[in-house]
Amino acid sequence: RNVMASSHDSAKATNIRKWSLFALSFTTVSVSSGLVYGYPSLRRNLLTESPTTSLSEEQLGAIFTIGAWSTQGGRFLFGLARDRYGTRGTCLISLLAVVGGCVGIAVGDASNVASLGISMFCIGLGSGAQLCLQPVASLFTKSGTVLASLSGAFQISGLMFLAVLSISSNRTHAYLSNRTHAFLGLAAVVGALAIFAGFLLPVGPSFVKTVNHDVDAEKTEEMAHDVEEPAPANEEEVVVDEEQSKQQSPTSPTLQDKLRRLKKILFQKEYMALLGWFCTCIVPLQY
Repeated sequence: RNVMASSHDSAKATNIRKWSLFALSFTTVSVSSGLVYGYPSLRRNLLTESPTTSLSEEQLGAIFTIGAWSTQGGRFLFGLARDRYGTRGTCLISLLAVVGGCVGIAVGDASNVASLGISMFCIGLGSGAQLCLQPVASLFTKSGTVLASLSGAFQISGLMFLAVLSISSNRTHAYLSNRTHAFLGLAAVVGALAIFAGFLLPVGPSFVKTVNHDVDAEKTEEMAHDVEEPAPANEEEVVVDEEQSKQQSPTSPTLQDKLRRLKKILFQKEYMALLGWFCTCIVPLQY
């Protein structure tokens, strides 16, 4: 009975952990990953705030293009970083970049192209959070449904600019305060999500290991008690085994190997086609 109760508690804890990670992933993507595509609402606010602003249509288009570029290019870079450094740290960097970008737009001047461009670039890096959180689908049997829901969350995030500006405009009629309050509030929300992510997300790239960590630890401990300790080996055998392991152990990749692997990834047909489509269609539309 104790074994069955322990198994039931472990399954319940695993289920709670799984849905908590999904809730965090869905909320984070909805609030941070596709913010750049809500730029029309910010653009209207900038023009309304200062009718005599020196921003031209070319400059307004350039600000959005910078954010759109970081949104698409950030996916690739954050994907490499997640595989190398793990989910938690990479996702935190993405969310903190969004916080910095929102603060920059909140306190920046409406006619400062450099400030707005840098802020939109940082906000665009929020797309890296979606890439880091997509592996949460591996915890569910219907992983395709989970991935589809995260894609829908990305579309929802494009409405965040309109939502926060609308909420703030109901409280004040000053356009500067409207933008300041709206984006400082958005920065606070994303910062709170970053705190939750720091506690809940796995350190490594796999979500499965995090959810099953307690269960695996218990099984490993039980198996360790059942296995008998091996007889001590002779010193000569130990020396021979160490030499063989050194000969069989693979050498660490050199800088040349890493550059060759990076070149192979960069020149994949799929990546080149996506980059060509983005440059051909997206950039000219802004001008």
